[in-house]
Amino acid sequence: MHYLGAHVSIAGGLHKAFNEARKLDINTFQVFTRNPRGWKFKPLDDDIIAKFHHAKKESGIEKIVSHMPYLPNPCSPDLEQFQKSLEALLEELDRCSKLGVPFVVMHIGHHKGQAEKGWKNFKIALERAFEVIPSNVMLLAENSAGERNSIGTTPEDLQKILAMAEELGGNSRNFGFCFDTCHAHAGGADLSTPEKFAEALDTFHDAIDLSRIQVVHLNDAKAPPGSGLDRHENIGDGTIGIESFKWFLNETDLARRVPLILETPIRKGGKSHVDDLRILRKIVQT
Repeated sequence: MHYLGAHVSIAGGLHKAFNEARKLDINTFQVFTRNPRGWKFKPLDDDIIAKFHHAKKESGIEKIVSHMPYLPNPCSPDLEQFQKSLEALLEELDRCSKLGVPFVVMHIGHHKGQAEKGWKNFKIALERAFEVIPSNVMLLAENSAGERNSIGTTPEDLQKILAMAEELGGNSRNFGFCFDTCHAHAGGADLSTPEKFAEALDTFHDAIDLSRIQVVHLNDAKAPPGSGLDRHENIGDGTIGIESFKWFLNETDLARRVPLILETPIRKGGKSHVDDLRILRKIVQT
């Protein structure tokens, strides 16, 4: 069985995410538990938590993923932004523990031209996270797309992050990775054919061991491999292509083991998650 899902809306309340999942007929999903484009957020009260747990029990969906908001940058050399980013991370870990959401995906961030400071701050953020991380939550670092001054694009970067996490006490129960196919492709790991996809996964396995990957963001890519452009595309319409996704879904243990979350475009009058899920279900072998 595959865990096929998508990022869904929480409009009307966090528990409404389960309604969206039901409409899409998916068995996993990703949400923002708070405003993704600002620093301010509404605290969780007992009613919000109770409604979420009730909807979760009714749905039977356990593999739920939270994505950190867009603004936090734990690699920022700017002290104010770093502190706000750290606070947002610690808050999200606590929120997800209360909601029973097992995975928190974080962007690794950008060092703004101060690489040494960026790596240092990211290590501090991990250390603080491991001091307070709840036992029912796993923190997942998402590979970057190779944008300027980003950290976490290459297998070597992820290997360094894993070593850093393990040094600080992160283990297989509380720390892992989210692998974004578009990001990997844009970052230089050409996924445009099954053969190249397999070669890329072997490289990542040598660096971090694929068992550390707990969530996959399943996105086609608008830009060519190595472009450094984080531009998601609908499945089969981008430069990764349908044959590569068909191979990944049917020939890898990773695809059968972890939540596969669509973050593909939803276009007014055009394709949506419904279309992407239809394509994935068509090509997957049961």
